[in-house]
Amino acid sequence: MSLRQILLSVFCLTVIAGIDPSKADADVTNFLTWQPIADPVDPGFSVAASPTTANLFALDQPIAAGIDIGFASVNGSTVASSMTGHYFRPTDSFALAIDYDWSFAGNPSGLLGLGFGIGEDAAGENSAGIGLVANSGIPLLTYAGAARVNDVNQNAMLLGTPSELSGTLFVSFHAPNGDITVGAATTKGATMADDSTTFSSLQQQWNGDNLMVSFFMRSDQQSILQSWQGGQSEAAFSNFRVLSGAAVAIPEPSAVILLSSLTGGFLLRRRRMT
Repeated sequence: MSLRQILLSVFCLTVIAGIDPSKADADVTNFLTWQPIADPVDPGFSVAASPTTANLFALDQPIAAGIDIGFASVNGSTVASSMTGHYFRPTDSFALAIDYDWSFAGNPSGLLGLGFGIGEDAAGENSAGIGLVANSGIPLLTYAGAARVNDVNQNAMLLGTPSELSGTLFVSFHAPNGDITVGAATTKGATMADDSTTFSSLQQQWNGDNLMVSFFMRSDQQSILQSWQGGQSEAAFSNFRVLSGAAVAIPEPSAVILLSSLTGGFLLRRRRMT
């Protein structure tokens, strides 16, 4: 087999696997590579995505408290169970940001929350993130950090910055000690948070698994405040960016290249045997 034939076989196998190694990091910023998630499925929520924007909708009907809609960076309940997507290794530090615009119409009523975070599982049993809540279309209080360990809620951390219906959400992970810092800015496209809070050594209380990213809308209920009752709400997430660190593709491009090389070598040996 000639060198040209070997290179052609590598190229073909890479295309079949659906991976372009030169775009592994860039693809994580394309929302068409993210996976819609619903916990559980509810007709009151819907989603739409383009390469640059992912939209979450709450429709004009009641949605029970505790129901989510959103997008995750992998297509399974964990990175290990996923066939496609992108994740971050817990051995490497990284920092992420995403912009959002949140709008309401049609006499909105009830509580909705938005969140952006990282975790080991889609159910959020080991997770941390930044969020904000609106009641009947009006933002409540400040942004807040939230976290869970083995499906147990940790103490929420209120930020000093009053929440807004447009801005930037931040999450960063410090690998050496497991710190997770969350923050927010009230302007879109911000490169650093107006205010932030850190969950010290939080990831060290988890299982040490690879980390996925997600953002979501949630119907909620607090004290006398009802869950979402009706109206329209749209949250447009855009400009997801990796401020530091690097995303890893599933399947990893290096694995695809190795498979292609091994297959090319097998074909070469087979040709020599014939």
